[in-house]
Amino acid sequence: MNPGGLVISCEHASSFVPAKYRRLFAREPAGFALHRVYDIGVAPIARGVAEALEASYMEGGITRMLIDLNRHHPKKMFSAVSRALPEDEREALRADWHGPYYRRLSEMLEQARTAKGEVLHVSFHSFTPVWKAKIRNADIGLLYDPARASERACCEFLRARLRQMHPEVRIRLNYPYYGNTDGATTFFRQRVGAGYLGVEVEINQRDIGKKAVAGKWRDALCDALRAWLSSLRSG
Repeated sequence: MNPGGLVISCEHASSFVPAKYRRLFAREPAGFALHRVYDIGVAPIARGVAEALEASYMEGGITRMLIDLNRHHPKKMFSAVSRALPEDEREALRADWHGPYYRRLSEMLEQARTAKGEVLHVSFHSFTPVWKAKIRNADIGLLYDPARASERACCEFLRARLRQMHPEVRIRLNYPYYGNTDGATTFFRQRVGAGYLGVEVEINQRDIGKKAVAGKWRDALCDALRAWLSSLRSG
């Protein structure tokens, strides 16, 4: 895989609610449970990494409270709010948002794989510092499918490189989630097949809104991904 065989995505980038669906949230307080609405703070980091590495980039444009672009199972695609919609409105959300997102992202992945032989797809997310009254003890999580040795090797490399630059950072593999559950990377492992590596970067939302912190993660992840791609070229 040569540098350039890289696609960055951010499925939960947006809190946007189209006007015709705003009635569903009329009783919710302003700013309610924002981590449920979108992945706080991660989109600027994902965009910055993509720009620095000249990678293809795709981000979601709608809140996951209406349709989750990182899910494919029908029972997980819609939230408690959108599951109450009539079937035709749920189908419209699929047709207007989910389908186009995956068609375009699929095109990007196929183009990169065709040009480079292999493609690394990195899906960016963020997670809440506390979940169910328990502190999550990681700054960054790197997620992969345990059955795919190439993805594990990539995540182990990225972790080692990040630790070299920032020894104080807590980096864990397949935490706070597993990397083989329903999501964009799992979908494309099956869809693209050979030549596809899919990993997820999960960033702790603690202090992610601070410019210095976001810049730190952006620069560190740029360096680690660039080093990984260069190691494959030289290998």
